[in-house]
Amino acid sequence: MPPKATQRGKASSKATTTPKETAATATSAPDLLTKSKEAYEQELKDLAKKARTQKGYWAGQLAIYIHSIILLGLIAIASNVSQLVLSPVYGSIPASIWHSKLASNVFLDRALPIEPVELLPLIAIYIPPVQYLLFRASGYLGAYYGPLVTELLTLFPLIMISSACVATNLEYADFGPLPKFIADAVPGLGSFGFFKVAEKMSGNFIAQNIGKNFYMTRIGLEGLLAASYTTIAPSKFLLFGLPALLHTTLLNPHLASPMALSRLNSGLEKEGWVVLDRRDSITGYVSVVESLNDGFRVLRCDHSLLGGDGLGIGTTPAALVAHGINTTVVEIDPVVHEFATKYFQLPSNHTAVIEDAVRYTDRLVNETQGVGQFDYIIHDVFTGGAEPVTLFTYEFLQNLNSLLKPDGVVAINYAGDFSLPPPLLITNTIRSVFGPSSCRIFREHPRDEAQAELHNGRDFTNMVIFCTKSSTQEITFRNPTSRDLLNSPSREAFLLPKWEVTDEDLLRGVNGSVEEAEKLGVLMRNDTAVLEKWQEVSALGHWEIMRGVLPEVVWVNW
Repeated sequence: MPPKATQRGKASSKATTTPKETAATATSAPDLLTKSKEAYEQELKDLAKKARTQKGYWAGQLAIYIHSIILLGLIAIASNVSQLVLSPVYGSIPASIWHSKLASNVFLDRALPIEPVELLPLIAIYIPPVQYLLFRASGYLGAYYGPLVTELLTLFPLIMISSACVATNLEYADFGPLPKFIADAVPGLGSFGFFKVAEKMSGNFIAQNIGKNFYMTRIGLEGLLAASYTTIAPSKFLLFGLPALLHTTLLNPHLASPMALSRLNSGLEKEGWVVLDRRDSITGYVSVVESLNDGFRVLRCDHSLLGGDGLGIGTTPAALVAHGINTTVVEIDPVVHEFATKYFQLPSNHTAVIEDAVRYTDRLVNETQGVGQFDYIIHDVFTGGAEPVTLFTYEFLQNLNSLLKPDGVVAINYAGDFSLPPPLLITNTIRSVFGPSSCRIFREHPRDEAQAELHNGRDFTNMVIFCTKSSTQEITFRNPTSRDLLNSPSREAFLLPKWEVTDEDLLRGVNGSVEEAEKLGVLMRNDTAVLEKWQEVSALGHWEIMRGVLPEVVWVNW
């Protein structure tokens, strides 16, 4: 354990001399005042040099750096895990709004009656039960303030005290011959730089390995963090963490265990719901939720729905296969594909490509030399209130256009708020690739003026843009037959497009200004900031809509 820099913990150095020695070395006050600045600084350097030659000095310095690095690494990991745990209740974008603003570097060593480092294991152990309790208030707190309150009471104390401990450790760090103004800046700048690098690297590692075993689940990671803090900062107060540990192990439904899932369902069944399966995966927390009263099930990812249908019906790819169409499914998340097959009757006689769609289309266009391969392309990606930006760029849409046969048709699903610019930007980009006369746009429901007025003009809905590769090919729709519907009530309600979107509807996002619409331009792969800046507003609106689709008890009991 490195030395403490608290008043009670600092080591003091006192010289013991005999009266004779004192008389021989005594210096008068005038002599002290006349001592040159250079001589005084040289004396300090000599003392520092002497200290470096003492036995164990460099081992102590190494211990200081190692302890500080471990503490910074742990809070970097905790920063990523906190976002993972919040995303099922608030969604990934709302959870991130306040997150980056909570980092702090303060000194508590003189403000607390105990050593701050001894609090770290206790705080880490109590984070899961505190989150569990605060999630029950998410409906009251809302998607904007909920993540802020939750992280203020969980992640922030961990960061604050860890920062204080690191600062305390680095008071004893020796930066050798560096100029004083540089040596003073090194601890703060170095700690922040290391933290950001560790946060980025640990985030990438977690994203690549999430869900592979119990320890790489949300609560499993929090457990690993608590164990790591207990190892690096042993505390005599650990016994006080026993209630929190028992709650997480025996009562927390978020724990990835069969017993926790059974306990979760025993409560949900009273509300008419059941979780059939759940998994942590690369796109978020994925689960299959079934309504016992209404007989439908949905596929959930974090705080949004990927889709759903009546029992025994299936998904859009299943319908294409049922009509004898040779179908290729491109899906980035293997768990989503697995659950679609297992719980939504996705037939096995299709070509599954488990890969990022951008990389897949880039490769396929190069392999086929741009020769069209598909009669139909359905672009139906999870939005969750925050668009996967790269899948709506000009470059990606150009790839889709290249992969269509000359008489091919593409259908692009997009969920957005018509009171904001993104739907217009996306439409501009699609039209720039396929041509303005080759596309028609339909929304899922008509605009509700009363609801829009109630929510400050917000008009969040699902829309589908149909485009043909040929500019001379007109887009028309015939009435569906019973064979088209495949005995699905949802297809009967939504298969035939009804509410077409006009340019006037799209211009609502820029207050009807044609000039502002032209300024938006198109979405390019290397310039996506124009769309990303609206994601927070859109995601907050989407969160409210999702709370109306499924009851709160389903969202908070993930």
